Amino acid sequence: MTEYAVYLNDINKFDSLGGYWAEFRSAQAPPANHAEDAPGSNGFQRLYLGVEHCPHLLPGFGDIARASQLCRRGGLEFILVTPLCFEITRPQVEKTIEYYAELETAGEVVVNDWGIFEFLISNFKKLTPVIGRLLSRQKRLGQKMSLSEPEEKHFSTLPLTHPRIKQFLRNLGVRRLELDYEKNLDLSSESETKFRFSLYLPYSIVSVTRYCAAAYKKDSGWQNYAGCERNCRDNIIYLDNREFNQPLIARGCARYREQEPYSNHEGVDRLVFLPEIF
Repeated sequence: MTEYAVYLNDINKFDSLGGYWAEFRSAQAPPANHAEDAPGSNGFQRLYLGVEHCPHLLPGFGDIARASQLCRRGGLEFILVTPLCFEITRPQVEKTIEYYAELETAGEVVVNDWGIFEFLISNFKKLTPVIGRLLSRQKRLGQKMSLSEPEEKHFSTLPLTHPRIKQFLRNLGVRRLELDYEKNLDLSSESETKFRFSLYLPYSIVSVTRYCAAAYKKDSGWQNYAGCERNCRDNIIYLDNREFNQPLIARGCARYREQEPYSNHEGVDRLVFLPEIF
């Protein structure tokens, strides 16, 4: 059975998902074996809340509490998404996980930082760690690249499903990997890994950096990391890119590209929809 999930950074946009969701479902080819719709959910069964690339965009406790209430009322599973960290922001991410762990709806936590992963598995046995897109080490191709058969096989495999790495992760409680939808992705040989896979649509991550173009202010130069004003929420930059035949989308310190409509992938049991880039 394939489940649908929606991924938000701002829980206040939950109530306006109906239009986004209808557009997504009409543009994508839904799997024939999709899960039954949860009541009051507009057709998805899980809510992802959080951020992957920047700790300054992590939702506050009030937003997390509201998301928990909405999920409990709508019969949805609530999943917290945590970002990569630098030392000054790690305490806040850890406090967010501690707060989430106390909620009745706590369950899966998507991690994109190995330090946060260690903190999670060491302190919260009831929470389920999920390897996020920034840690899955998925290989990405430019659309103009021409590959030989061995090269194509190399780019279509996942490093984290190497037998030794796979066993290491499974021993630590990992059962799911989050991935971008890439045409070269081949999961047909992963049926024996006993991992479950999620695909994110329609925006895939191309790169993440600590350089944030939105943090620059004419009067004072670069902001201190502790004083981020979240200017990226109001700024999206489109970058010409010859490798993908389409512009890259820059927001803050992350670069994305929009993927083509989804076609079924063997081994995938969850589709995660991003109604916007954040």
